[in-house]
Amino acid sequence: MNKLKEETMEFLELLPEINTANTYGSGFFTQGKDHEIQALDMILSVDKPNLWHKQNYEENPWMYEGSGIGALFNYDEKATFPNGLGTFFTSYKGRDYKLVV
Repeated sequence: MNKLKEETMEFLELLPEINTANTYGSGFFTQGKDHEIQALDMILSVDKPNLWHKQNYEENPWMYEGSGIGALFNYDEKATFPNGLGTFFTSYKGRDYKLVV
C-alpha cells in the first residue's frame, strides 16, 4: 500500500461513520512525475450531516480550529446548518484535506 493511501485510510478512520468517501482533483490524479501531492479533495457521504459534524467536532475538535464552527456547537447544542456545513478544510500529518460533507 502506498504512503498516500495509508495516510488517507488512517485519516478516514478518525472520522465518525461515513457511507462513502470519494477523492478527486489534482491531489488524487497524477499530474506528472514531479508533482508532489499536497492536498486531497474529498466528498464524504453521511446520513445526517449536522449530527455528523457535531460528533466529529466532539471527537476531533482540532479539525475545526480557526473556523468558528466550534463556537456554534458550544453556544447552541441544537445548532443546525442547511445541508451540513458544506466544505471545510483541515490538515493531518502535514497533508491538507478539503472535505465536502
